[in-house]
Amino acid sequence: MTPKAISALLDRPIAFHRPFVQITGSINSALMLSQALYWSHRTPDKNGWFYKTRDEWEEETALTRTEQENARRLLRETGFWKEELRGVPAKMHYRIDFEMLAAYMDGNLPTGRKENRPSSGKETGSTRRRETRQHITETTTETTSESTTSSSGASPEAPELVLASEEPTLNQQIWDKYEKAYRRRYHVPPVRNKKLTARSPSSGSGSGKRRRK
Repeated sequence: MTPKAISALLDRPIAFHRPFVQITGSINSALMLSQALYWSHRTPDKNGWFYKTRDEWEEETALTRTEQENARRLLRETGFWKEELRGVPAKMHYRIDFEMLAAYMDGNLPTGRKENRPSSGKETGSTRRRETRQHITETTTETTSESTTSSSGASPEAPELVLASEEPTLNQQIWDKYEKAYRRRYHVPPVRNKKLTARSPSSGSGSGKRRRK
């Protein structure tokens, strides 16, 4: 390749704005945003909308389809990156909200956006892991605190428990019906199972038999 051919090949460099990496959390997103900024000033649309195909993005930035989709996903989370399908056949149009972008650049993010702002590509994953560990720790602490309060009897709201002395259990109800039918049939009380008798609220001593009336 001749020097003239190399010069012609490198005649259209792409601007890359380094501060966009801190805003988007990704080099690919920053590259895409830098190129979108370039076209925003060269579109005939008065509102700044421009369209670009996936192949055109790849030709200009060398980003593959997957890299473009991941970069666009991060850009959409910022709020200043706008996308809209227009026309027939539909074409993806893009626009940058420069007011919101300026707020990001100044550190004065719109309300509700600060928690969604990634600081860098590597830091995003670690930040999420730290938040997950913090959530687990807080949940464990709350659970332990509630258990301690409950065991000490200082809880303001005790759990709703149905005591055996207040309401017969299902087994006791079944046994009562069985006992009545057995007495009518054989004129003697049935012999209770020892395990069932021990659980029965009507049997204080836990013995396996009832006295005849």
